[in-house]
Amino acid sequence: MLEEKMKETGEYVLAKFARPCAEILYRQGEISWEQYREMQKYYNKKIAPPRELLTAVFKNAVPEIQEFAERIKADPWNPELIRNFFINEHNKKVETRKGMPAQKELCKVHIGRVKSIENNNGFPVYIVLIAGMEKKISGIYLPNAKKNDYLITHINFAIEKQ
Repeated sequence: MLEEKMKETGEYVLAKFARPCAEILYRQGEISWEQYREMQKYYNKKIAPPRELLTAVFKNAVPEIQEFAERIKADPWNPELIRNFFINEHNKKVETRKGMPAQKELCKVHIGRVKSIENNNGFPVYIVLIAGMEKKISGIYLPNAKKNDYLITHINFAIEKQ
């Protein structure tokens, strides 16, 4: 499990929050198969990818994090700064990008409460109450949440407990 083994570094936090984006970026032709596979190797080994790879793969997120860090005069690779960026700033950036409203909504980071838990081939699917609506959220990256836990979600994946 990614969460259990990786040391809490900026690279770890960025990899954790952006992990669901890697496949989308590959499918949209924004990153190569080699970059996508390289990211998967790090995830599978449960180690944080190097900054150079993260910067190459997440071409929008890394400069946005750096801009946010400059604005508040902080280290852009500080784990709490990156977490704060995704929870508090990321959605504002998503709104400024091109794309359909439904696609933008999917890309946003949300916080919600686990209402119930279903099973999908041995992996949890959380029914999470987000802004008054129930959403199915994959627990493949965070399988240990319980009913009434608050989760941070990104692209319909549970990223971490709040």
